[in-house]
Amino acid sequence: MQATAKSQLSIGEELRSLRQNKLYLTIMILLMVGAVIWVALTIMDAGDESDVTAKAIKYATPINPNLDVSVFETIEAKRLLTEEELNLFPINRVVKDRSGNYLVVPYDTPKDEIELITTGTRSTPAPTPQSAPKIASPSANSSASARSQ
Repeated sequence: MQATAKSQLSIGEELRSLRQNKLYLTIMILLMVGAVIWVALTIMDAGDESDVTAKAIKYATPINPNLDVSVFETIEAKRLLTEEELNLFPINRVVKDRSGNYLVVPYDTPKDEIELITTGTRSTPAPTPQSAPKIASPSANSSASARSQ
């Protein structure tokens, strides 16, 4: 009898655990269905939105194929310097001495003198500006060229 009582107890426990497992299974299925519905609704909602910004609209507009001629006229009005005038402009270079100060030295200063300047053992030579040519304004040139024609 004891064997049958034990078997009945174990069957009852098994039925109770099966009911409990069935409850867990039902909860898991409902959670899974809820998650699938949630994901589907999120995807459908995101499909309706458009992330077109003002910059994207600006960049998508077609480029104007017409050239602005005034830019070319401005470039043509600028005065070109001759080779002689360019040679009269002084060319300097900026070097950094030992204390971290920047110094302006003539471009044709030899390397050994620049090293002496940057190490602090020699004073800085003053850049010698050459006489710069007097350059007339572009408007004066255009009026002079108009008179010659």
